[in-house]
Amino acid sequence: MLADDDALLAFFDRRVAADVVNGKTFEAWRERAEKDDPDVLVLSIDDVLTGDRRIVAADFPDVVRLHGAKVPVTYRFDPSADDDGITLTVPIVLVPQLDPGELDWTIPPSRWPC
Repeated sequence: MLADDDALLAFFDRRVAADVVNGKTFEAWRERAEKDDPDVLVLSIDDVLTGDRRIVAADFPDVVRLHGAKVPVTYRFDPSADDDGITLTVPIVLVPQLDPGELDWTIPPSRWPC
């Protein structure tokens, strides 16, 4: 699962100096801090995931079965794009058989709460 807002806030609280109170003081602090450690504000995978659950390739199949048919799956992470997320290319003959709720559970990571 993804870390919640409190966990992300705690990450930055541990790194950003207490006297940073606005954009100007943040930029001054950041310039100094990044000279000492260029990755001071870089989150690791462990910072953004919680618990024992890890993302593995098997969680993202290339094909899923819907109503007995193999349906190709593509993935894209680009929040500004219309096709951001998971796309299933469903044959037109299957469309009337689909229940929108069943698609919510087709790919395992899409079951994770956000």
